[in-house]
Amino acid sequence: MNKTYSYRFNLSKKADIWISTVLYTLIAIAIIGTLLAVVRPRIDEMRDHYLIEQTINAMNKIDETVTAVKSAQGTTLSVSFQLSRGTLLVDPAKKIIEWRIPDSRYQYSEAGFPVDFGNIKVQTDKSYDRWNVSLKLNYSDLTISLDNKSESKIFQPSSAPYMIWIKNQGSDGAVLPKLKVDFTID
Repeated sequence: MNKTYSYRFNLSKKADIWISTVLYTLIAIAIIGTLLAVVRPRIDEMRDHYLIEQTINAMNKIDETVTAVKSAQGTTLSVSFQLSRGTLLVDPAKKIIEWRIPDSRYQYSEAGFPVDFGNIKVQTDKSYDRWNVSLKLNYSDLTISLDNKSESKIFQPSSAPYMIWIKNQGSDGAVLPKLKVDFTID
């Protein structure tokens, strides 16, 4: 009988160890899950902030390229534009290039009031518990076209960067001539 009792005692001790291991593992998983639930919104907010900052820099490069193209007729320059989230609108009729990100977790500027960052106008609007952020370049001093057409086009996110070719096509031939700049986006 001593052997059986000793055997049962060892079995009970092994079972206690397994139960403890499972309980500690479940507690650790619960703690990690709770931390992720608390930290994830902040991570998403920081990611959106970085995306907006990165897009402002990219749009500044577009604007700098347009300024460089203005110097001489026939000049064609390119700029790379990574569109990982949001949409890019080129609207020749309104003479704007606009990037929009709906449902951002980050409030970039005061809601409802446009803010100028150089030539970029930033607008943040409240959308339920999120923010709609818009970055806009206005080229009212130019006549712009997209692939030599006046039709607007919305570009969707892509894993590969878009190549934007910007060409100075000289004067538009109007009574009060404006410089004509054509955008080609590949």
